[in-house]
Amino acid sequence: MFQNRYLRTYYDTAQICKGKHLINKHANSHPESNLKRCSKCGQETYTACPICSEPIRGCKHTDFEKFTSGNMITGSINTRIFTHCQSEPYEIPLYCQCGSPYPWTEAMLNEFDEIIDMADELNDDEKIILKEKFPQLLIDSTGTTSAALRISKILKSAEFTTIQALKSAVASKIAGHALELLGWK
Repeated sequence: MFQNRYLRTYYDTAQICKGKHLINKHANSHPESNLKRCSKCGQETYTACPICSEPIRGCKHTDFEKFTSGNMITGSINTRIFTHCQSEPYEIPLYCQCGSPYPWTEAMLNEFDEIIDMADELNDDEKIILKEKFPQLLIDSTGTTSAALRISKILKSAEFTTIQALKSAVASKIAGHALELLGWK
């Protein structure tokens, strides 16, 4: 007769540092865990996009009303509201809903550009193409495969140290099948 009742699903706000460390995926519901600076790298933390101020999506919550006790004679019931955090692993977003890269994504793109700029064995045209195509490797979408193939061909003329520096800096952030096309998996 008495059943639990679903009320709503919503997202909390996440707090992430510029170094891409998750500080708190419950920044609104558990602000006591928020930090001004990251305890791992000391960098600034964010709870919203610096471009559009949209909160960074955190943990998915579901509120439901749960029957706790009742009296069949009088018809009275007692309920409590419970909030459940979804157990799916939290994945740090790279881009805001406005399309802008988050600060940690921007930092990664800048690091890639710096490594490419130091690669004296590549000509200016190759460097431009690499910088233009690299952001497509971070997401799994149309254009990722062709970008990976193009980058792979250009990097064949790169020195071992350049390739190792790129792998070290960005390989863990690249979409899975793009890693295979680059020969980095």
